Amino acid sequence: MDPVQFAQDIDDACNVECHALEYPELCKNVITDLFNFKILTFNIRSMNHNFDDFLITLGRLNIKFDILILTECWLDDNSNIDTLDGYNSYRTQKFINQAGGVVAFVKSELNPIVCEPDLNDANCLRIDIPNHLSILGIYRGLPPYKYFSRPSGQRECLYRREYSKSQYLAPKPLLPTDTMRFLCHLYTTK
Repeated sequence: MDPVQFAQDIDDACNVECHALEYPELCKNVITDLFNFKILTFNIRSMNHNFDDFLITLGRLNIKFDILILTECWLDDNSNIDTLDGYNSYRTQKFINQAGGVVAFVKSELNPIVCEPDLNDANCLRIDIPNHLSILGIYRGLPPYKYFSRPSGQRECLYRREYSKSQYLAPKPLLPTDTMRFLCHLYTTK
């Protein structure tokens, strides 16, 4: 699918707002009751080393997100995923490189169907909220210049629009090293 058309499909299906904020506490100033579904994505750069800092940041936000997606988790066979009250956790099993892995925390009452699509050079969790919404949490192990320098026949399409009752979102992750510029990405459905 044409990337421009894909972006237009998402714009037509969802209201998406992105805000650049100096401090996490400022998110409360831009989030109103109009946001009926909230997703936070975060490039954690190692669950073992940065999860406690992530929890502190999450506490500072003081927002109850419906879904939390963590990328670049540095998962291996022995990785334990911490629990969050009120959320079920899911993780990828496929290993693409040492930094790979995606972890998702989904509010328990949403009863999602979660699967791990098999993508070349990427970790992915697909989170389906039946008859409502589907979210892709993706960590691609290849830098963009390597991916796009491949012949087009060797590139795998990471996003595919399916014409059903679901909408697909692929949230962009936050970087934990952006200490003074915290980006709060909110994805809402109409």
